[in-house]
Amino acid sequence: MSILYYRKGDKPLPIEKRFTDLEKAIAAARKAGEILVIQRLGGLRRSHEFVRKLAAAADAGVEFVCHDDPDATNQTIYDLVESAEQFARLVSERTQESVRGMNRSKLGFRKGHSAYNQKQAVRISARKRTERAHVAYATLLPLMRQLHQDNSLDRVAQLLNESGHRTIIGTPFNGPTVCRILQRSRS
Repeated sequence: MSILYYRKGDKPLPIEKRFTDLEKAIAAARKAGEILVIQRLGGLRRSHEFVRKLAAAADAGVEFVCHDDPDATNQTIYDLVESAEQFARLVSERTQESVRGMNRSKLGFRKGHSAYNQKQAVRISARKRTERAHVAYATLLPLMRQLHQDNSLDRVAQLLNESGHRTIIGTPFNGPTVCRILQRSRS
């Protein structure tokens, strides 16, 4: 979980006054009239609940700073809300598609076989997700490989973002994402 705290000027609060709960951190920052500091926005970008709360706090006038994305603004957070909603819809559609596929299969959902069916649905979903990724990144793969010969994964992600490319769900690339795409392209 990301550490959240607020700061007075440029001096952060001591460790014991830091938070892991966003609502408590927002309340404390609002009460003190100071800046909310988010240590690592990273994977929280996909958390619909987290980015919605952060957007609501930004609307209420709470200033924030992200250590891993210092250029993040209110508009960035609104974009994250949109991409998190899109990600949630994609997950829901994938799940529904897998369930429909299970219902059409020979096994179907029979009593006593739910664990097996769930595992099979997960495998089908993963396979379809991988197929969509292969199609989506087919044109970017040569560029990624070429850039990776001379650059780190984080630098490749930075160069892709600077040239206007985005991931399937519309978020900026990062090092681990580039790594996964390159690894999956080899298999």
